[in-house]
Amino acid sequence: MKPLPIEFEPNASFCYRLARYHLLPELAQEPEALSGEPFKLNPVIYRVLSRYLTEAQMGLSYPARDAEGKMHQVGATIRFFVSLRASEALSRLSFGLASPGCIA
Repeated sequence: MKPLPIEFEPNASFCYRLARYHLLPELAQEPEALSGEPFKLNPVIYRVLSRYLTEAQMGLSYPARDAEGKMHQVGATIRFFVSLRASEALSRLSFGLASPGCIA
């Protein structure tokens, strides 16, 4: 298992920072992403995420900020943020706002 590049905290801020600044660049270097062929993102996200977090860490829940009593899981939140940022990057590519190979 790789060491975490930032300190683990079961909250949305940690999930976003890990997804945006560490996992997205690593995902861009995965064979599926480099092939240029369509692929399912979730299995690749899970594979990369499991290099940094244990099943127990991914399964930890934290309280949602916007809804009393609602809980979010770390792993699900990270997958959401990775998918969100990846789809935003693809949208910019389709409108010519970013260069190919750029995941922002």
